[in-house]
Amino acid sequence: MEERLKREKQTLRQSAQRIRAEHSRHGARRQALSAADHLVHLIATRCMKTVAMYAAQGDELNPQEAVRQLRHREITLCFPRVIPGQRALAFYRVDDLSALEPGSFGIPEPNPSAEIIPLDQIDLFVVPGLAFDRNGQRLGWGKGHYDATLAESRGLRVGYCYEFQLVEHVPTTEHDMGMDALVTDIGVLHVSDPHATDTVSKAATNRESPGAPPGGCRDDDPGIADTTDDTLQPT
Repeated sequence: MEERLKREKQTLRQSAQRIRAEHSRHGARRQALSAADHLVHLIATRCMKTVAMYAAQGDELNPQEAVRQLRHREITLCFPRVIPGQRALAFYRVDDLSALEPGSFGIPEPNPSAEIIPLDQIDLFVVPGLAFDRNGQRLGWGKGHYDATLAESRGLRVGYCYEFQLVEHVPTTEHDMGMDALVTDIGVLHVSDPHATDTVSKAATNRESPGAPPGGCRDDDPGIADTTDDTLQPT
């Protein structure tokens, strides 16, 4: 069973990498702007104070525009760093993307001298991946860093990807951590409870971190832009 799952994951990784590599850079820029708007709206309507982002590698969906908008809203942003000998990622406050430097696997990381942000103080994790399914399951690179990190945290888990990265099924094991919501260039998909009317699922709300007040912000709060449709529709 375990070997079969490994083969299935590897096959899906190869397929996902090929499809993402074929994506045009012109289209990627436009779709990144759209995804950023959906992500910022989701975060703003929950009054999130501290958000974990990531630095895009290669042809990943780049969250740089979302970072710019969130900084304008004075939200604390932190980025991951791989710690040798440790599976879980460590997150450090980053106020300027130019402070990131090449780190493990060639991914830009914060300097270890920066302020470290404990996992229990992070309200929401923006998580990259090679593929996701509509049940919130995620396919990463197989290192297990995000799975180990999310297992230790209480923050909301938001997969961030292009809409074409959504697949019918992602094979998983008991150690794979699912997402509470998926944000793409099309909109937001609430995966833990498809009938939830709030911006996050009911299941996710049960482990919400202290930074997000009960009930969150109202959609009509000043400074929060409205969106016509932030729910992904089945394709």
